[in-house]
Amino acid sequence: ILTGAITTSFAFLAFIFAKFSAFTEMGVISGIGILILCLTMLFIIPIIILVIDHKPKTKEQLSKLPKIKLNILEKVSNVTAKKKHIIIIIYIVIIPLFIIPFSKVSISTDMNDIYPKKLNSFYWLNVLEDEFEFHTDNVTIMVDDISDLKEFTTLLEESNLIESVESGLTYLPLDQDYKLKVLERLAITNIPKMTIDDLPENVRNNFVGKEGKLLMEITPTEDLNNPEFFDSFTKTVYDITGKYPLGMTIIMNEIINYVKNDILFISALCLSFTFIFLLIAFRKIKVVLITMAPVVFSLVSTIALLEIMGFQTTIFSVIGIPLIIGIGIDSGVHIVHSLLNNDDRTLAIKTTGKAITLTTFTTFIGFSSIAFSKHKGLSGLGITVVVGMVICLITTLTIIPTILKKDTSNTQ
Repeated sequence: ILTGAITTSFAFLAFIFAKFSAFTEMGVISGIGILILCLTMLFIIPIIILVIDHKPKTKEQLSKLPKIKLNILEKVSNVTAKKKHIIIIIYIVIIPLFIIPFSKVSISTDMNDIYPKKLNSFYWLNVLEDEFEFHTDNVTIMVDDISDLKEFTTLLEESNLIESVESGLTYLPLDQDYKLKVLERLAITNIPKMTIDDLPENVRNNFVGKEGKLLMEITPTEDLNNPEFFDSFTKTVYDITGKYPLGMTIIMNEIINYVKNDILFISALCLSFTFIFLLIAFRKIKVVLITMAPVVFSLVSTIALLEIMGFQTTIFSVIGIPLIIGIGIDSGVHIVHSLLNNDDRTLAIKTTGKAITLTTFTTFIGFSSIAFSKHKGLSGLGITVVVGMVICLITTLTIIPTILKKDTSNTQ
């Protein structure tokens, strides 16, 4: 229990090193909470049990206690003992099948893939876009003076990636020089050329900043949630203006980049912490690798399976990756420890296997409730963790007993 708690806690505490503050907070709360729960289980719960039930029970009383039977675990034990080569071949065949979909996974930046399914504001936003061809993913840049504004507007409007550019210039009369000459012919003189400063105050305030900066709103020709178009569009805007565009879609893409980097880094850190601590606990690299094998397999297969099933990966669902590591390694630690310290493999799988099956399914209940959330992001997180936990449980109960040999162990 202590080994499992520490490895799981360290996995969550790895979030401390994330740049995304929400990850850091979750890691601290989860990591410290697990350690406190472990100490409670080891020191407080035994005292409570002794206080409530301090009288020794007879064999007859013990026999009447309710027992949970999982007959399938005995079958699992027989299969892992008698058909080792078949199990190994099955995993060897399965792994390559998951590699291709795993490599194709991309994290969505579309807000529609994160927010609740029936959000009223998103419904009317789609109506607005369809009926009026109005784009809501406009981006903005700020320029210093009117000459830059005119130059950038001309160059941007020539790009096939940009549908329109709106600024204070949009509200000025067209062909002013020609019109003023016409007025002069009609003996109407001394009319100044209209500038942005002459615009009505409510219009001018939308495009002129307090310090005189001039705002440009740029509308793309395609959806900025398309990663390839997004990269081309932002590069074009930057190459022309020397400015990086601002907007909600831009922010989401930057968040996605942070999340990608954080998840890769944190997952590697989780696995490193876990490896080091298990090496200290078991003192055999081979045993440590066997313990961690189900978790690594579960990560790859979960992400690949969700991609095959058509589930969109979002910033919420990728949070499930370190969670699978933290939760999954616990089961591996228990079953390995039991197999190393029991001559009867069937008994080890039936007893410890039953324990980790029950704990997995109680955790499964918690995350499966999230999977039914109307919030797409939370739902994705719940589905990811649930699928990962089920795969990790199956892998733990099959692959570890199959490849872990007694002669590789140290009796702890």
